[in-house]
Amino acid sequence: MKRRIILDPRTEVSLLYDHMDKTFLVMLDRSMWFYPSYEALIANNSEALVSHEPKLKGQEKSFLPPLTFAFGYAQTIFLCTAIEICLLHHYTNSVYIYATYAHGNIDGLSKLNNWVANRRDFQGWHSWKKLDADQRLKLMKEMSFSSLSVANDFFADIYGNNPLRQALTEDRYKVFLNKFQNMQERRNGIIHRGGELKDGSNIEVTKSDIKAIFETAKSFRDNMLRFSEWCRYWWINNFS
Repeated sequence: MKRRIILDPRTEVSLLYDHMDKTFLVMLDRSMWFYPSYEALIANNSEALVSHEPKLKGQEKSFLPPLTFAFGYAQTIFLCTAIEICLLHHYTNSVYIYATYAHGNIDGLSKLNNWVANRRDFQGWHSWKKLDADQRLKLMKEMSFSSLSVANDFFADIYGNNPLRQALTEDRYKVFLNKFQNMQERRNGIIHRGGELKDGSNIEVTKSDIKAIFETAKSFRDNMLRFSEWCRYWWINNFS
């Protein structure tokens, strides 16, 4: 994911962020295609699916619920994964630029320092600093950005107070924070509890849910691209 900075810093940063944006959109597509695919499969009483699998003829009502759950669950998982990996890419590359090109003092990255200190398989911050950039990047790929507020704190060590809120505006950030938290709760229930929330209730999926998650994915996409653009120009302005 990391690129070696060998050109003018502004050009190099723009190339890096172009690459991250394209990677994010590819990952997001894995979630967004579930909605149109599902709509195509169930159109006209699942005509296309029954035509492909004639043995399903007459069973449309019985196979529709598990089909809906399968598409809705997968859609949710891929959406959350795309956002988490996008945030991870942005953070690891931000640390790389900060330490390697902007010559920032990584000792001041308190959240990263705490993350390293809490790893059981590593011997502290000073040992971590002695690693080269590629070794550090490999370890940082294990970081979790499943919480938007936690991610915001990590980014704040580099970009200043509440960078996501600065990039998105107060209202848009609050909506994003709430929707992403709810989506992550669904995702965790699907993966870790077989489709149940922490209170034991089932995670239901309907046709309208699949469409709603598709619309949510579009809003998440717009928010992440706004944040990416904000970071891009933060660096460019700081290189001037």
